[in-house]
Amino acid sequence: MLEIHTETLERNFNMSQQQIAPEQSNTVRVEVVTVAPPENPISRKSKLVTLLLCIFGGVLGFHKFYVGKVGIGILYLLTGGLLGMGWIVDIILICFGAFKDGDGKRIKGMTSKAINKAKMNKTSQ
Repeated sequence: MLEIHTETLERNFNMSQQQIAPEQSNTVRVEVVTVAPPENPISRKSKLVTLLLCIFGGVLGFHKFYVGKVGIGILYLLTGGLLGMGWIVDIILICFGAFKDGDGKRIKGMTSKAINKAKMNKTSQ
């Protein structure tokens, strides 16, 4: 769903070079519409791959490198996954679909609709 923001700008124009009384000035109303991007874009990274990298190499930050968060990945590498606490939090976030990649997009697994579509394509070949 797109969110629309509107701004109203008012500008006074004088009809000639001479000074006009305030009650005779013309007011023009202009509306500017900007369209915001979708609130929760979905990442192209795999939820399963991210979860497996987090479980088996999360203390070393492998999952952070995979999703494009290199700086945090180096921090995890140097601190042992923030002493293990950050690693456990990341596993929970990935499982519940709240983990985000380096661009701020949520990492989601395949939906049942996508799975059914993949099965249909496989059987038709």
